[in-house]
Amino acid sequence: MSAALFVLPSCASSGATSAVSTIQPNTAESWKIPGLHNPLMTQRYSADPWVLVHNDTVYVYTTGDVHEFDGSGEIKENSYATIHRLNVISSKDLVNWTDWGQVDVRHEGVTSWARNSWAPAAAAVERDGKTRFYLYFANNASSIGVLVSDSPTGPFTDPIGKPLVTRDTPNCRDVVWMFDPAVLVDDDGRAWLYFGGGVPNGKAANPNTARVVELGPDMTSLAGTPVTIDAPYLFEDSGINKIGSTYYYSYCTNWQVPPEEQQKRGMASGQIAYMTSDRPDGPFTYAGVFFRNPGVYFGDWGNNHHHLFQFRDNWYLAYHSRLLENRKGVLKGYRSAHLDHAEVGSDGKIKHVTGSARGVDQSGYFDPYALFPAATFASQAGLDTIGSTSESLFWGTGERAITSIDAGDWLYVEGADFGEKGATGLRATVRLQKAVTGGFSVYAEDMDGEPVARVQLDGIMPSGKPVDIRVDLDTQLVGVKNIYILFTGTGFTLTNWQFD
Repeated sequence: MSAALFVLPSCASSGATSAVSTIQPNTAESWKIPGLHNPLMTQRYSADPWVLVHNDTVYVYTTGDVHEFDGSGEIKENSYATIHRLNVISSKDLVNWTDWGQVDVRHEGVTSWARNSWAPAAAAVERDGKTRFYLYFANNASSIGVLVSDSPTGPFTDPIGKPLVTRDTPNCRDVVWMFDPAVLVDDDGRAWLYFGGGVPNGKAANPNTARVVELGPDMTSLAGTPVTIDAPYLFEDSGINKIGSTYYYSYCTNWQVPPEEQQKRGMASGQIAYMTSDRPDGPFTYAGVFFRNPGVYFGDWGNNHHHLFQFRDNWYLAYHSRLLENRKGVLKGYRSAHLDHAEVGSDGKIKHVTGSARGVDQSGYFDPYALFPAATFASQAGLDTIGSTSESLFWGTGERAITSIDAGDWLYVEGADFGEKGATGLRATVRLQKAVTGGFSVYAEDMDGEPVARVQLDGIMPSGKPVDIRVDLDTQLVGVKNIYILFTGTGFTLTNWQFD
């Protein structure tokens, strides 16, 4: 632990703490009701999701959409021009997500050349007994970059100091949009990068702007010349999967698909289509459509970006929608990542996926006895996250703390398994920036009635340094419970917590 341990009395044994039971602040409104699992995060926007499964954990990398403002301070339509951060979140159960922060490609030490960061794709590669993580991203629509780290959550650095792919790369001069990378590490260890998009004038049916190229063994160079993928009615958003011995290339169709294609291919505008091949570099044969535009399910149309992945023998589709901005009343094209169940049939066909606010089922219970960063939850209200050691870590990845705390804010953890013996105590680490009145209370199942534990921070000297605390539970927690942490004070950050 990081500091001296403060053992706080339970509310049953202290008159000072028991008085807190009369304080029931109005709870803050959440952008995601507990029990609904989409979007994945609400503290920030999170577009263009890519999923990496590593060590039985799902890591999701997304574009960090951020509000743009006009001269009068009003939010304006998302132009993507100010985006230069990528989000990193992870989960072991697909419902409770840990926020690891953002990779800022314009921060010194990450890159010296990139202006924007869109549509990341990640891969893990083991070489000489060491696993390294490669993060590919689009510098707007002009080039593809690559970052590297020893951890899936960063920090990431720029290994080559320049773009990996540009329009000066052979066979890339005619790629309208040099973006939306996808990466596949094949069973033989060879790796392949897919990218591109855009529709040249008069070529809606066959844009020929997607490319695939083999990566070098170092994952930061090209081992060949990019090959054109002839994807009918391509718009953007390359995806790649290997299922059995078949390679599946998927993409978003453009907005010029004529009605007759609905009869011919089952294809319409702004949908996710796919093609198959017995080689990673094609040629690919058109196979069908498996996801309609998110506007069909959520009412607000826009671009369509996806990643199909497998976790614990089940298939899932990561995609984005405008659901979060709709709930905020913004409606200016700011996107957030979702997950829904997918299925690949025994015949090799990808079945249609339905978008929903409910999202996926929990894949295994949450372990309340493990030490998680406090920025781990299924839902939250009124909160933000920050680097756990310094304000300056806002741009970086690493352990995250809960910040922007006000009385009535809360977080929610779904499906925590306390086992048959149950939990008797709670540990947490906080930082106090000023004298605090109040603290936080822990509830099981809902926030009505009495909490199972109260953490009162009155009297602890504010120093900005970590303070470790422990309280006994007033009610033992046994079996599977949903947990709420309701904040009753302000002026502090919550770094981590765990039951014992």
